[in-house]
Amino acid sequence: MRKAVIVLAIVLLVPALCAADTSLRGRHQLALELGMWNKTSNDYTHVRLTEVHTSVGSNGAMGGISYGHWIQENLAVTLGVRGRLLELSTNVSPLKVVTDEASLSSLGLGMKYYFIPSTLTSNVRPYFKATAGPMIGRQYSTKVGFTVYTEERTEFAFGGQLATGLDIVTGRHFMLGVGFGYNLMSDFDQSIGGIKNFSGPEFALEFSWLI
Repeated sequence: MRKAVIVLAIVLLVPALCAADTSLRGRHQLALELGMWNKTSNDYTHVRLTEVHTSVGSNGAMGGISYGHWIQENLAVTLGVRGRLLELSTNVSPLKVVTDEASLSSLGLGMKYYFIPSTLTSNVRPYFKATAGPMIGRQYSTKVGFTVYTEERTEFAFGGQLATGLDIVTGRHFMLGVGFGYNLMSDFDQSIGGIKNFSGPEFALEFSWLI
């Protein structure tokens, strides 16, 4: 997955270097974000005499959508929602079947700053970005035996991201982006998918429609 994302970035970004210049001040952005966020676990299957335990762990893949508005040519306000599946596990024994699912999502309000003035008339613009907002972890369990029992738990924490990257304007209404960042968060009170803190590095591609 990681290699495929990097290859896609190269294929899309290289031709974009020839795109026409365009102004961004006062414009709006709707974006789709795809990337890798800090792989935390692996797939495995344990077979014992009385039970089978299968876990599909997270490969770090994440996705999201965001909105942006340039209040100046070099400064934009952003708001985004992102999420990732953490783990899906099934434990089968003679008397019961237990299924657990965990996910992580975040809401981030931030600012993006193009820090090289000479690039403000170019289609290739390096940036710094900072976001902050709530991190939401969800864990859902189902136990099927003589009765059916379900449990849903939601945890909240505060988090944010510091990132740097490139925006490449490919035309009047389209823009591509590639970014590298680090996610920071406080601990959940209780673990989600066996983990209380998901701080870690991230690589992301962004596909934007400009209005």
